[in-house]
Amino acid sequence: MVEKHRGNPKRKRTAVEAASRAAEMTNKAAAVAEREEVRARFAEGVAHVGSAVARELDLPRVLQVILDETVLTLRAQFAQVYLADEHQRALELVGHRNLPDDFKERLSRVSLDAPSLAARAASSRQTQLVSSIDQIDPAFELTRELLSRMACESMVALPLIVSDRLLGVLVFAMEAPHEFTHVERIALDSCANIFSFGIANATAYEHEHRLHLLFEAVGNATLAIASEFELRSVLQNIVDEARRIADAEYGVLWLVVAEEGAFGPVVFSGMTKEQEFAIGRYPVPIGTFGIPALEGQAVRMADVRRHPLFGWRPDQYPTVISLLVVPVRHKGRSIGNLYLANKRGAPEFSVEDERAVGLLASHAYAAVRQSQLRDQLDGERARFSTIVENAPHGVHFVEAGTERVIANRRAFEIVGQATVGRLDDYRGQVCTLDGKPLPREEWPARRALRGEKVETQELLLRRPDGREVPALVSVAPVHRLDGQLEGVVVAYEDISILKDLQRLREEWASIVTHDLRQPLNVIVTYIGMLRDMAQSPDPEKLSKGIEQTLKAAKALNRMISDLADVSHIETRRLDLMRRPTDLDVLVRGSVEQQRVMSPDRVINLDVGASIPKVNADPTRIEQVLGNLLVNALKYSDPQTTVEVEVRRVDNEVRVVVSNRGPDIAADDLPKLFDRYYRTPSARAGSARGLGMGLYIAKGLMEAHAGRIWAESRSGQTTFQFALPVMREEVLH
Repeated sequence: MVEKHRGNPKRKRTAVEAASRAAEMTNKAAAVAEREEVRARFAEGVAHVGSAVARELDLPRVLQVILDETVLTLRAQFAQVYLADEHQRALELVGHRNLPDDFKERLSRVSLDAPSLAARAASSRQTQLVSSIDQIDPAFELTRELLSRMACESMVALPLIVSDRLLGVLVFAMEAPHEFTHVERIALDSCANIFSFGIANATAYEHEHRLHLLFEAVGNATLAIASEFELRSVLQNIVDEARRIADAEYGVLWLVVAEEGAFGPVVFSGMTKEQEFAIGRYPVPIGTFGIPALEGQAVRMADVRRHPLFGWRPDQYPTVISLLVVPVRHKGRSIGNLYLANKRGAPEFSVEDERAVGLLASHAYAAVRQSQLRDQLDGERARFSTIVENAPHGVHFVEAGTERVIANRRAFEIVGQATVGRLDDYRGQVCTLDGKPLPREEWPARRALRGEKVETQELLLRRPDGREVPALVSVAPVHRLDGQLEGVVVAYEDISILKDLQRLREEWASIVTHDLRQPLNVIVTYIGMLRDMAQSPDPEKLSKGIEQTLKAAKALNRMISDLADVSHIETRRLDLMRRPTDLDVLVRGSVEQQRVMSPDRVINLDVGASIPKVNADPTRIEQVLGNLLVNALKYSDPQTTVEVEVRRVDNEVRVVVSNRGPDIAADDLPKLFDRYYRTPSARAGSARGLGMGLYIAKGLMEAHAGRIWAESRSGQTTFQFALPVMREEVLH
């Protein structure tokens, strides 16, 4: 039985077939298990990639996640991410993993028409799979070289597409040859969709973030224009914000207006002081500055060095590659350019950069115009303030409601109070001309604030120190554009001088009438006596009459001469006959003459040694000295002496005339040399005069380039005049 069974061929075939079928089924089961494992692994990888990408919103981080997940999840030896620039029909390398350094530069920018797997994926918008290095197109030399360098056999180029818009390409390679199954292809497409979504989402977020930065920058620029008062600070803010938004290395703002010339020097951002100095405050249109915005449109360049207008530039200029030029326009005309150079993180500036910078550039002219208007307003305000502050009249403004007072310097001088914050702060009084104080509610300013019409009037201001100042007061209301009362302006003129002149004129008229009538009366009287003596001559009476008539005529002639001298001094037509003069000799002669004319008085003379000559008109100097001697004798005590001294002090020769008697009040000393001025004690005394002698003496001294002054204290009054020593060259 056994032997028979073993030798049955039919049973043997059946066992082999069963074993074969079992092995086949086992292989199929293993293949199914392997496919399920791959599907599960890719599904898990896709889920992991989707989760990782979904967590990121920042574009650089998204690109990092894509590269990291490609290497870790898809087990790539190296990976590259390109972003598409469809306008330029090129791919820009924005990230990589394990890419050799020498390939970074060679693959940094790839044209869509280049013989490259990435370019083919981008142009065809289909996934490119290379299972083995032998399958690579012979034209793709750089791709083959890269795979050989990295010891890789298979490669994938995934186009990243969202809503039919090409975003970029993901390229990665694996070490071993690999036939991609249908399941793997589906997984790769899923990864591409996830990567595309992540990039699109991050790009949208970045765009939104850039818009936020743009609005923030435009807001900052607007606030800067509104808050800054200095033009350069405003323009600096604009170019700084433009450089920050566009992420540029350098920025330059250059404004020129043909009708008005340059608004100011060029404004720099991001440059060193050496670079700014090399370009200069007023750069010439060479190099980068030779590339203007064309016809008022912005210019964007990936490499400015290729532009025909770039030309030569100084070595100290900053290196410029990518360039954005945005025009600054006003009324449809370009008035300057905003230059941004060297885009960070990208090969060139984007359209969004151009739009953002354009918005900021539109503020540049507004800043300039506002600065011009502000400068104009400040200039007008400064001129008005200067005029008001230096006006000879007091001016103050009283604010409606608060009665706050703003006044010029002259106003405080007139009212005699250093500060007046409000009307009620004034410690003086406003009085009528007869000295009766006005109630504070009847002050002109308050009447005008109540809406009353106030006529110009003379009032008396009684200052806190008790001094009374006659003033001519005018009041005018100030209204806003809507007609509401802003306040009132009060202008008042100190008319003390006018009052003094009026009084002096009355006194002078009285003095002139008296003094002129007296010699005329003498002349008339003695002429009548001489006529009577003609019938009965009396030699003694005749001689006396002639002497008195001559004396009166001389006095009258002296008054007329003084009046003529006053006229000549005021019209600057005073004639001098100058010559080298020994002042000590001239003073001796005048003193001797006065001694003869006043034999009852003692006049002492002290002349210093080596008195130099002066260039003077001797007659006029005698006139001055004679006036001083007559005054000294007239206003001194009769028992006292008059002292005269001549001495040299530095480069001057001084003549001093002193007398003992009542002091001249300190308030009267500055007025002694005024025209027609006489001290109150002189007006009250018996001595007559027109008050012109010292005025004439001062005019004569000034005509000689000399000076004259007076001092009075401790019962001694001293008048001095000084003449410059004659120069040697004039003397010889």
